[in-house]
Amino acid sequence: MTLRLRLLAVILACLVGAPIPAQARAGTVKAKNGAVAKGRAKTATKAKPATKAKPATKTKATAKAKAKPASGALAMNAAPKGASELERRLQEEIARVLDAPSLAPAQNGLVVVDRKTGRVLYSHSADRQLNPASNVKLVSTATALAALGPEHRFRTRLVGAEPDEAGVISGGLFLVGAGDPTFRAEHLTALVDALLLRGVRRIDGDLVVGTGELRDGFGSAEVRVTVAAGTTNGEPARVTLSPDCGYFTVDNAARTITAPPPKRGRKGRHKPARPTVTVKLVHGKDDRVVVKVAGKLRPRDAVRVVRAVPSPALLAGHALRARLEAAGITVSGNLRRAPEPPDTAVELAARESLPLGALAALVNKPSNNFLADRVLWAAGADLYGGAPTNAKGLRAMTEWLARLGVKAGSYRLDNGSGLSYSNHLSAAQLVRVLTAGADDFRMGPDFVASLSVAGKDGTLKQRFAGRESVGWFRGKTGTLTGVAALSGFVSVGGDDSVCFAVLTNGFRNRRKQQVRSGQAELVDVIYRFVRDRRLAQGLPPGATPIRDAVLPATRPAAPTTTPPTAATTVAHDLEDEPPSPADEPLSPEDEPLSPEDEATEPMDDDLAIVEENEPMDDAPSIDPVP
Repeated sequence: MTLRLRLLAVILACLVGAPIPAQARAGTVKAKNGAVAKGRAKTATKAKPATKAKPATKTKATAKAKAKPASGALAMNAAPKGASELERRLQEEIARVLDAPSLAPAQNGLVVVDRKTGRVLYSHSADRQLNPASNVKLVSTATALAALGPEHRFRTRLVGAEPDEAGVISGGLFLVGAGDPTFRAEHLTALVDALLLRGVRRIDGDLVVGTGELRDGFGSAEVRVTVAAGTTNGEPARVTLSPDCGYFTVDNAARTITAPPPKRGRKGRHKPARPTVTVKLVHGKDDRVVVKVAGKLRPRDAVRVVRAVPSPALLAGHALRARLEAAGITVSGNLRRAPEPPDTAVELAARESLPLGALAALVNKPSNNFLADRVLWAAGADLYGGAPTNAKGLRAMTEWLARLGVKAGSYRLDNGSGLSYSNHLSAAQLVRVLTAGADDFRMGPDFVASLSVAGKDGTLKQRFAGRESVGWFRGKTGTLTGVAALSGFVSVGGDDSVCFAVLTNGFRNRRKQQVRSGQAELVDVIYRFVRDRRLAQGLPPGATPIRDAVLPATRPAAPTTTPPTAATTVAHDLEDEPPSPADEPLSPEDEPLSPEDEATEPMDDDLAIVEENEPMDDAPSIDPVP
C-alpha cells in the first residue's frame, strides 16, 4: 500500500470510526513525513479511559457559587434556627451578588439587620475596618443633631446701644456670629434693612467684628474675580470683584492681546488658545488683601476665578460697612476687632439660619463636604465652648459613638465629611449609627429625612433610576478613588424595614460603576425580601413609595417687621443663586491614592451641591464665562 493510500485509509477510519488497517497503522508509524498522521495514530491507539463528561454549561463562576454554601459567606451566615424560607432566599441572593464580578474582586463588609426584631439577616466581614468615604457624614450629622437638636438655628446678630431719636447708635456697632456655616454676604442686606426699620441713620463709633474667624465671619469666605478682555491690543483687562468691598484692592497687570493662530488639535481639528490668567491674593496694608491679576486675554475673552480669603471675619466686616453705606447709614469710625461686645449692648437685628434638621439634609442628600465639617465643628463648640474646631468636632463624635457602645480605638475618624483616606469604620458600626440615629425620638425623623431617596433626589437620584427599589430606599452614598459605600433603610410600609451597610474598598477606579451597580443590586434584593415578607403575611405590599423629595426652600423670606423698640430677627433660607464654577476633579487613577497624595476640596461656593465626594483639586478653577 502506497504512503498516500495509507494516509487516506487512516483519515477515513477516523471519520467513520472504523478500525485502522494494520498495514496503514504500521506504515503511518514508520512514515518519515507523517507528523500529523502519527499524532492521530497515537490518539487512536493510545486512547485514555473514558471519564465522566462535565455539564456543558458549567463554568468556573458556577462552580465557585456551588462551593460557596459549604465554606463561604453563606455558610457562616446561615439563617437562624426557625427562620423563614424568605430569609434563606435573601441570604442566597446576597451571596450571589457578593460573588458576582462587580464586587467579588474587592474587599467587602456587609451587614443586613431586621429593624423590627433586631436580628442580623446577613453578615459578611461585619467588623472589617474599611474606608466609608462620605458615610462618615452619617456620624457627623447624627452627632450634631444629638448635641444641638434638630430645631437649633445659628443666630448672627448686630448689637450695640439703642438708637436715639435721631437714629444715631453711639459707641459703635458689633457683628457677632454663632458659627453659622451658611452665613454669606447676601444675608447682610436683611440685617441692614432691619436697622433701617428701627430708624437707624448713623453709627457714631467703630464697626466691630469678633476675633473668631469661624464664629464671626462668613461660612464660605470667597471672592469671585472676573477678568474680561478689552477690545484693542494692549488694553488693560477689566477686573470686577464679588463681593466688592473695602477689604480688597486690585493690582491689575492683565492685558488684551491680538489672538494668535488657533492651535491644531488631533484629527485636524482647531483648538482655540485658552486665556492665560493668574489671580493671587496677598496681604496688603491695614489688614487688607491685594488681588494680583496677571496674564493675557484675547478680545472678548472673559474668565472667572474663585479664591478663598484669609480672614472671613474681616471680609464680613468690610462687606457690612459697604452695605450700611449703600443704605445711607454712615459709620464715623473704623473697622476693628474685639473678642466680645460690651455687656450693655443690646440686640438690634439678627439673622437665623435654617434649623439644623434642614441643614442635615443639605449635608447628606448632596453630600456636601464643607457643610458637614462646619456643622460638626459648631456642635463641638457648643458642647465644649470656644471657637469651632475640627478637634472639638471629633471629640463630640467620639463621645456620641461611645454612648452607642462603639469603643474608641475600634475605628478611626479624622474629619466629619469623609474626604480622607485615613477614616475607617466597619459595616456593623455604621448600622449601629443608623439605627441609633433613627431610634432617637428627639432627632430620628429629621435624621432619616436627611437621607437621599432612591431615584428621587440627592446622590441616589440617578444611580437608582429604573430600579425596583425606587422610592423605597433612603440612604447615603460615599465615593473616593477605590472606595464605594452605601447604607440606609429599605422600607415598604409600617415598621417593616431593613437597615444595612455595605463598604467596598480596593477596586480599580475604572470599575467604579460596576461596583456601584452591584451595591444597588443588593438594595433591590433587600427590597424584594421586605415586599415578599409583607405579602406572605397577608399585608399589602406597602403604601405609595416616597414621592419626589426636595431640599429645604432656598428663597429668602421677607424681613420680619417689628416695632422699632424691639430687636428685629430675620430668619430666611439659603439664596437660590447660581453656584460658582466647580473645581475640576482629579484625573481618575487605577489605584487608590495614598493619604499624603490626598487632595482636599475647597470651600463650596454658595454651598454648591457636590454629587459625590471624589477628591478635588485644591486649585480653584478658571473657567470661561459664557
